[in-house]
Amino acid sequence: MSTEKKCLICNANAPVLMHDQILGKYIINYYLCPECKCIFTEEPYWLNEAYNDSIVVTDTGIMARNLSICNELMILFNKYFTSKIKVVDYGGGYGILTRMLRDKGIDAL
Repeated sequence: MSTEKKCLICNANAPVLMHDQILGKYIINYYLCPECKCIFTEEPYWLNEAYNDSIVVTDTGIMARNLSICNELMILFNKYFTSKIKVVDYGGGYGILTRMLRDKGIDAL
């Protein structure tokens, strides 16, 4: 896993912010751009697998997952950002996470 990646927004060299597991099996890097503060992942080779099944009404864990993700994001935001920030939940499904972030005072779209 590389320790730096070019920022997708401004092309600056962005160091690894953290590692995490997704889909219960892939360890991926998250990067934080020192210039524009964009947080992004490595090339998303897991997308086909991640979107193999759509969200359905029988997905009873959707609220718990969004609450957990919201809480994790708030920890990151409070640790790495000292001023009010704006975030975009791109591909945010039903918009639950965006709403939860707004409820916590984040300018989320």
